[in-house]
Amino acid sequence: MSAFRGTNAKVGALGEFLEAIRIGRVLRGSILIIASIDRLSRSKVGEALQLFISILNSGVSIVTREPRRTYTQDSINDIAALLEPLIYMSRAQEESATKSFRLKDAWARKKERAAASGLPMTKLAPRWMELTEDGFKLIPRHAATVREIFRLSVEGLGVQRILNYLVAHLEKHPPFGDSGKWRDSYVTQILSNRAAYGEFQPQMREEGTKRVDCGQPIKGYFPAAISEELFYQAQAGLKKRFRATGRPGEYETNLLTGIVFHAEDKTAMSVHTFNQSTTEGGEVKAYRYLTSGATAHGSPRRGTALSFPYPPFEKAVLQALSELTPADVLGEEGDEREAEIGDLTGKLVVLDHRIQDAVQKASDPNEETPEVYVGLLKTLHRTKKETVRRLEELKADAATCKAVNLGEVQSLLGLLGTVKADELKEVRKKLKAKVRALVSEIWVHITRVTHMQRVAQVQIHPRNGTVKKLVVQHRSGLRAKSRRST
Repeated sequence: MSAFRGTNAKVGALGEFLEAIRIGRVLRGSILIIASIDRLSRSKVGEALQLFISILNSGVSIVTREPRRTYTQDSINDIAALLEPLIYMSRAQEESATKSFRLKDAWARKKERAAASGLPMTKLAPRWMELTEDGFKLIPRHAATVREIFRLSVEGLGVQRILNYLVAHLEKHPPFGDSGKWRDSYVTQILSNRAAYGEFQPQMREEGTKRVDCGQPIKGYFPAAISEELFYQAQAGLKKRFRATGRPGEYETNLLTGIVFHAEDKTAMSVHTFNQSTTEGGEVKAYRYLTSGATAHGSPRRGTALSFPYPPFEKAVLQALSELTPADVLGEEGDEREAEIGDLTGKLVVLDHRIQDAVQKASDPNEETPEVYVGLLKTLHRTKKETVRRLEELKADAATCKAVNLGEVQSLLGLLGTVKADELKEVRKKLKAKVRALVSEIWVHITRVTHMQRVAQVQIHPRNGTVKKLVVQHRSGLRAKSRRST
């Protein structure tokens, strides 16, 4: 732990020892033996002296081996006894400060060379590339896996589904992380690593093991495994899926996972399957119901939580989303615009994180070059402003181009009803991603009219646009009806 930054007295073994003194586990009369004063602290003289005196005041003596000295509580009032440790403290702090400056200066020169010529700063690189005599090179097999991970993410798969895919195809996509196994944390790390499109963000170490961004990123530092546009599309998808909770069904049973909420008990709603024998021969039929969290866990303690058949509910919601067409699912038109929207949305996520980091560094009183981050902030805010302007233009254009009539929506529902079983999973996966991009949340209030009839009042909240309201009626044995209102 760093004695220069005082970390050793906070989170290291010395920090544990100081806490043991405070709670009385280390008794008065005990002795702390250290190699030299600079092993106790290399902080500024005032801070080092305060730590030194606090230990002596607790009744614990300090013995140094170089030079051989013993300091007790009586030493605090002996100016001659304190003079030598003060000199050592001052020299230790000055040496550490000089060393820190030289290291920072050396790293700054390395960063400048890397930015100007693309030469590697260190041997460290992501596991899908290696350092050769000619610089960093992609490992073809691992780079293909990275591309596949981003492709699956953009198509709507969450981290858990991507993990399941990789585990199921180990021969084609062998793990290359430290653990030797595919883990969801490493998949997430790959998806958030800008080195995937070749960018390198220099960092510096703060207290403990924490690392923070330092200066502007270097584009083209690494060989790119994917395009920058694909990376930002993946970030946009990750942001939209952030609220989605719950285990996905085998065939994407619930297109609305994580965005449907029960208005009465304020819990997230999910799909549950009930299997029932329908014939004497034992034929089993599956019934799917949308239920609130209270109902699903058998504890309707907040209101009278009810369930509603899922198929008619899904159909009514898709009918209400007149912005969706078969082309959205099959990718026949608007792909370039949607790709750019995804790119810019993901770019905003990254920009917000970088702005937050730069603000912290610019306002840090211990930062030696705050003007670097002030300049970086101006550039970041300018880039964000332009990104937001372009994104609003694209969304306005998309809202105009995607307005379709009810006949086209019926075609979308017809597509789901006629698609082949082996293609259903892929189609519903893409449709789920489109719904999540369009809708932020759906609120449902269920009323049981009779034992056979239930009514669901639904509010659909688009990410951009007016709230849509509809009423879905269902009676056992009859087809469900829905009615829209504005």
